Amino acid sequence: MKRLIRISALSLVVCATAAGTLAADTYRFLDEIRMVDEGQVADNGLRFTRYQFSPRITPHGDCIKVHGGFIFVTWYRGGMDDRHVMLSRKKIGGDTWRHIEFPHRHVMFRRDRTKGDSHNRIAIGISPRDDTIHLVYDLHAYTPSDFPDDYFNYSHSIRGAALVPDDEWKIDLFHPKQTYLEKKHVDGNPRYYWRTTYPVFLNTDDGELILRWRVGGHTNATMYFAKYDGESWSPSHKWNDFETTSGVYPVFGIHNGRMAAVWHRRMSSDHRLGYVNNRGLYFGYSKSGDGLSDWLTYDGTNMGFPITDQEPFRIADPSEPGQSVGQRSFVITESGAFHAHLQVNGHVKHYYSASIGTELQVSESGPDGAMYAIGDRVYSIGLEDDRPVIMMTDEGAHDWRETYRDTSGKRYFYGNSVKAGGSIFYYLMERGAGDKLPIRVLRFDIAETENQW
Repeated sequence: MKRLIRISALSLVVCATAAGTLAADTYRFLDEIRMVDEGQVADNGLRFTRYQFSPRITPHGDCIKVHGGFIFVTWYRGGMDDRHVMLSRKKIGGDTWRHIEFPHRHVMFRRDRTKGDSHNRIAIGISPRDDTIHLVYDLHAYTPSDFPDDYFNYSHSIRGAALVPDDEWKIDLFHPKQTYLEKKHVDGNPRYYWRTTYPVFLNTDDGELILRWRVGGHTNATMYFAKYDGESWSPSHKWNDFETTSGVYPVFGIHNGRMAAVWHRRMSSDHRLGYVNNRGLYFGYSKSGDGLSDWLTYDGTNMGFPITDQEPFRIADPSEPGQSVGQRSFVITESGAFHAHLQVNGHVKHYYSASIGTELQVSESGPDGAMYAIGDRVYSIGLEDDRPVIMMTDEGAHDWRETYRDTSGKRYFYGNSVKAGGSIFYYLMERGAGDKLPIRVLRFDIAETENQW
């Protein structure tokens, strides 16, 4: 059922890129946010009933993409005795989800294989240069001694697979699973893809596909990038090479043609002082979309690449001893306004400014959701009382107001979202009992664009 909430009158926003040219999307805001149910992906998404860390595995991580007029989602099939990797696709506004089952099954927790491991999400990337689909999945810092054939899991398709007709949407589109991105990189170093966790794909404005991942543990972590140019994967590049031992938990995004990141640090010395889990709020941005060039601090100081000292990137210290910091989201609008959310002891703090480098404001409240910039507005989407809620503020401001609230629809455990054009796609697991639960996608149309989806 649609629930339509009226927002402000129509406006026209002309969006410019960092170079000053006309961007692909010119936004014309709708009079009301439209919710469209894109349907139930399946009725048997996996939710762990025996687990380490969390019962959440579907949807989780970088699990939804929109490309060429299609929605793509990854998931594990329930129940606990199944656990197959699945990839599903549907035409936006179409009727039927089409599924591909992969041979691989979730490997479970390394120390107790009766339990699932919530780190082992399935990331999906799609290259706009050749319409190939790339999956990296079921990873949590493994080596061949943990899982001889499953320590790094990468599946990729033939060219054009993302856009094939429905009757060709089959496992035959994919090459056999590999334990590497590119064979030549492991010929001289078999450990090249060992101990990998948290894979996420990003697309640059010029069509390159970036994969980032973490190597190491929670207090000694290095982030790596590699890029696919439509032909092959590059060598991996360190993003950080800190002089002091530290874990990092970054969220990366590409905004206005440049890669940027927000993160916390995790250090044993902070733990000894009483800080719980993480400390600090850090921000930096690259001079390029692939993140493989010099990185700058909030005030524009060039710190080179890779980053060797994270402290110049700290923009706030939001917690005190005894408090926990986690769950962050950030966005940079097309005119350069900055917004970041994080949780301190379960309560949201909102940091914002009119542009990078200007005075940073902070509010002790804010919506608890993923943020997206659409034109000169910032939207936050999340769940309250187990149902979707969308909040909105003007860029560079803290004036959040509710623009959509579902008060009587289905209830959900959790979800992951992605923006495409003037729409937000929300991939959710319905609340229920057991290890096989329905998963579905909702689409929220906020603005019309010249390049919709």
